[in-house]
Amino acid sequence: MSDPLESLANSIEARFGEQMDRAASSCGELTYEVHKDNLIKVATAMRTEAEFGFEVLIDVCGVDYLHYGSDAWTPNSATGTGFS
Repeated sequence: MSDPLESLANSIEARFGEQMDRAASSCGELTYEVHKDNLIKVATAMRTEAEFGFEVLIDVCGVDYLHYGSDAWTPNSATGTGFS
């Protein structure tokens, strides 16, 4: 990973500490996991604090594990654009 990215990673980890966890990346980018309770605080700080100054949020993903392992998911039908 490049020195500027490592420098950014060090700044992020110093500022946010346990509010986020760095995830492994196989393509040389920075990836972090942020708990939902911290998302707004972290995203706002990344946008407004001069040290970071991010202007675009590219990807937010969520996973619902409420019934994981106990329910079978059976779609009614599938199309070229997704499931029903």
